[in-house]
Amino acid sequence: MLKSFSKRRKYPIIFQKAQGDPEKLKKLEEAFEFLEKFLTGSAWVAGDKITIADYAVIASVSTAEVVGFHVNTYPNVAKYLAKARKEFAGYEDINYAGCLEFKKLMEK
Repeated sequence: MLKSFSKRRKYPIIFQKAQGDPEKLKKLEEAFEFLEKFLTGSAWVAGDKITIADYAVIASVSTAEVVGFHVNTYPNVAKYLAKARKEFAGYEDINYAGCLEFKKLMEK
């Protein structure tokens, strides 16, 4: 679902020095809309307990947020991200630190 974020949005900008493509941004927004609906009534993507799927999805969501995507536009996704920050063991050291390094790379 959000895997296309890396393929369509990040890599062309970093490695090909391309500008953001509005059509690709639209696809990212569609993925977030899907996730927003998917999270309605569910704490995590696969139910009421954290699974490996949540780690994968949160990696994409937090990366999108750190490079300026407006995650707060999607209330369920924003709530999901906030919950993950609190409940994922090592979130700050493992995931968020990497997101900040990625942001530096994007800003070059």
